[in-house]
Amino acid sequence: MYDDILQHIYNPQTLIIDLRDEFSFRQLHLKNAINIPGDDLKSQIPYLPHDKLLYFICDTGKTAKKMAEQCQQLGFQCQYFPHSFQSLLILKNEQYF
Repeated sequence: MYDDILQHIYNPQTLIIDLRDEFSFRQLHLKNAINIPGDDLKSQIPYLPHDKLLYFICDTGKTAKKMAEQCQQLGFQCQYFPHSFQSLLILKNEQYF
């Protein structure tokens, strides 16, 4: 379940986009992730790189799936973490957060 996301944390060809609200992101986030709250993503699409894999994470996995599908339709290469951000806390390790 975690192997997929772990291979992307340090991959320079992957941009991890955390769709949670800014407060939650500041509390704890994956290393190398950027924060674009789900409601703001549409306005940020023109600034997203087409040469990287966009990897979406969110509170539940639902918004990540929705945004990955929308961005794929626009020609981006996308993946998403289908589980909650909370489920990642089992990995609580400084090398990932």
